[in-house]
Amino acid sequence: MNRNKMKGNYLMIFWVGSILLLFSKCKSSSILDIVKKRYIAESDSSFKTSCDDSLYFGKQKQYVSVLKYYCDPRLRGISGYLLGDKYGNEFQFDYYGYLRSYEFITDGSHYSYGVFYNKDSSRHIEIGTPLLDYINMADENEDKNVRKCSFLFSSFPRATMKISYSLDGKTFREIEHNNFFLMPYVYDVVLKLPLNVKTVYFKMEATDIIKDLYGLENSKTFFGSSTLK
Repeated sequence: MNRNKMKGNYLMIFWVGSILLLFSKCKSSSILDIVKKRYIAESDSSFKTSCDDSLYFGKQKQYVSVLKYYCDPRLRGISGYLLGDKYGNEFQFDYYGYLRSYEFITDGSHYSYGVFYNKDSSRHIEIGTPLLDYINMADENEDKNVRKCSFLFSSFPRATMKISYSLDGKTFREIEHNNFFLMPYVYDVVLKLPLNVKTVYFKMEATDIIKDLYGLENSKTFFGSSTLK
């Protein structure tokens, strides 16, 4: 085989390999695809209009997530509403499906944890900790000297999390958590605490990022606390 023919074969292999690599990247799911599929899969019912989709969670439709689109079928954002008030996960995507921001809204406008794309550095950054909020759970059958609380944690953008709690901020004990039934990407931890406990400390070990977001680590450990009222 002459040298020119060998060179031609190598070039052909290179171009075929490049095309196959590009095709595989195009077929891989974007962060937008992953988030949208999970919302649709976990919703209890839905209502579609020309501009957005409303996905309902909970048997009484207590929580609704609104999927908002650009002029074409491309998803541009997701907002959540609890009993009519803005609450929970909020996603913003650019026209190409890249994550602009993720926030967990607690009172209509403020967020407790967020992932944001920084244009200056072309990287994503995390602000806050995945400890989101807590809910006092009233139960007439419970001991009156004990407070029952549900603590919420964000699982986004990582797939798994180990959660430990402490009452003194020094000794932590791992506790079981469940997927929160009212919205995706949120864990729920229920604790029964003495009434004299005013602060609960948490250690959150998050691993296995669901999609590469430049600037974010695959694993990260957070520490946070919640002051009880």
